[in-house]
Formats: sequence, structure tokens, C-alpha cells
Amino acid sequence: MLVPSAASPDLTAYASFEVQNNGVVCPSPAPTGSQCPASKLVTMYTNYSAPGAFSMGANGFGPAAAESATFKPIGPNNPAKPGDIPALFATGMGSVTPPLADGVPSSPTGRPPNVIDYYNGSEVSVYFDGHASPNIQFAGVVPGFPAGMYQINAQIPSGVSSGDDYVDLLTPDGEAEQVTLHIEGASSAGTAAAIEKTMRMPSGRGRADRRGSAIPQRVMPLSR
Repeated sequence: MLVPSAASPDLTAYASFEVQNNGVVCPSPAPTGSQCPASKLVTMYTNYSAPGAFSMGANGFGPAAAESATFKPIGPNNPAKPGDIPALFATGMGSVTPPLADGVPSSPTGRPPNVIDYYNGSEVSVYFDGHASPNIQFAGVVPGFPAGMYQINAQIPSGVSSGDDYVDLLTPDGEAEQVTLHIEGASSAGTAAAIEKTMRMPSGRGRADRRGSAIPQRVMPLSR
């Protein structure tokens, strides 16, 4: 479900949604024998962003939905290395420039990309194993997809540990830290990195509880 742009803190502090059947609001509870499923009105607070990483397992946890520069999924058979710039995929990253109407695909490759506004303001951070990425090359909507499907190309820093390292996506409003990236050719200072991460995290940022799903097929990394 794509959250419409009207669900913005600029317009409302919270938003409600419900299930409809052919445009008809489903009553709750549904009458006996009704073909309309029961629907409850659910209310949620709104925010400018609520990061959520996409995973290979379609549940928002475990190995990240990430691709190498050769467009191959990253994993034990194709590990990432310090210095690489993998393409990570996420949702909930907020508004973009140029803006996109709800459900309208983003600019195809070769045209000006729809860049995340927080990225333009240097307010998107990516951490690998507690170490900040030194170079976020691109952060915007995946070409050909509507807003809600974002791509972040972030360089893996030195000092990370080998193995399945956690990837942390941050905006001024939230944080996503549910997925891992398989990295080899690195150090083994995992415990020290975890301590350093706690010390280096920007203050005043909460944790987002949004979960992504599996990576769409044939998505290619961009460069900027």
C-alpha cells in the first residue's frame, strides 16, 4: 500500500485508513453473509519520513535487498568489500525533488532523477557495522518506480567487520536497522564497532518500525 502524499504532517498530525471493496467502505463488523471483509479504522501518526529497508526474504529482516556494481545480489557468493558502493533499497524516505504525483513512475535512467529531499539537505546517513558511510553517491526514487521505492548508493567504509554486518539507515525522523549485508575482506573488530556505533549515532532520532519487502526485479544501481 502506497501512502498518499496528503498524509503529511504539514496537513494532519495523524491519518486513518480502512479497507474498501469496489469503492464501498466496509462496515465493521461486516453483516452476516456479507461479501465485504470486516474493516476497522486504523489511525497512525504521520511524519516526514519513516525509513524501512527492503530485504531478500520479503519480511524486512535478514539479508538486505542490495546489488553490487555488476547488478548482482550481494550475499555469501557475491560478497561486498570495503570501498564498494552497493545499491540499497528502502521505503519511507520522504519527499523528493522533482516531486512525484502519487503512483506516477519516477524519471527513467538518463533523465534528471527524483532525489530525496533529505539527501539534498545532507540529512540521510548510512552506517555499516556502526561505521558511517563516507560517500553516499545517490539517494532517490528507483527509475521507473513510484515514490515509496527508493535506492541509496552508499560506500562501505573501512574498519567494518567481516560477515553479516547490520546496515543502518537514518533520517531526521527515524531509523531502520533490521537488515544485514555480507561483507568480506574486512577486520574482525565487531565488538568495538558496536560500542563505537552507540557513541556516534546522531542524537534525537527514533526507531522506525516499518518493514520492507523483497527487491523488485531488474532494478539497476544509479550513479550521480
